[in-house]
Amino acid sequence: MTDSKEQDSKIAGPPKPPVATARPVPEVRPRKTPRISWIWVVPLLAVIVGASLMARDWMAAGPTITISFESAEGIEVGQTRVRYKDVAIGMVTDVRVDHDNGRVLVKAQLNRDGAKYITQPESRFWVVRPRLAISGVSGLGTLLSGVYIAVDTPSASAELDKAVYT
Repeated sequence: MTDSKEQDSKIAGPPKPPVATARPVPEVRPRKTPRISWIWVVPLLAVIVGASLMARDWMAAGPTITISFESAEGIEVGQTRVRYKDVAIGMVTDVRVDHDNGRVLVKAQLNRDGAKYITQPESRFWVVRPRLAISGVSGLGTLLSGVYIAVDTPSASAELDKAVYT
């Protein structure tokens, strides 16, 4: 008889599916985390610092002047400074030859503070180099710092007569 039961169960068909248990339906819950990652703080700070440096340079920049010399001996772009009373007030930005009169044109970007003193038509410019002559030695400070362009204004010599006490 056991054989006939086994045969009946094989003939009866496929087994019944198990009864489904009620499972909860998955629910999507968005995370309440910030949408911007903290890693973006570093590039954002770099942009802010870069923008502030550019703004500072732009605000400190004064006018660009062009000076004419017979020779550009020792003058180098980006290294030669313009000095007024031994204070650096500008930097040489371009040196080229003026083909009309055979002179050298030197462009210098001035600081905003120094521009008010030397942007007068009577201002005189010259290149300070080390000189050794019978009459004496001058410009020895340029041996270490390099040549620079000095400027003198007519109002500067008039101000020398005034005494300043602090």
